[in-house]
Amino acid sequence: MASGRPETAAEGRLSRLLDSPVIGMTPWIAMSVLVGPGRYELAVGVSLALAVAIVIVGRLRSPGASFKILEISDVVFFAAMAVIGIFASPSTHRWLESYSGELSNIGW
Repeated sequence: MASGRPETAAEGRLSRLLDSPVIGMTPWIAMSVLVGPGRYELAVGVSLALAVAIVIVGRLRSPGASFKILEISDVVFFAAMAVIGIFASPSTHRWLESYSGELSNIGW
């Protein structure tokens, strides 16, 4: 850590977890778990919030570090899915509820 003090065991585990590529996949995992009929908005909203939170935490931990491609693609994909969901017709919205899981698999 940048504070100049030794890192505790818990901080070391947290640091390793936040550096793991699995963290970048968390929004995709949330989408696949939450999506279903009537839950499109919830799934996309939670996934987008997770993606943004991951980018923010990454910037707070390492202000000068470069962005990770997975982090940026997470935010872009889920923001696009949210915008599409907002402006979608009812039939498109039903299609998104049924097939957004497959779209996220393709996007991933």
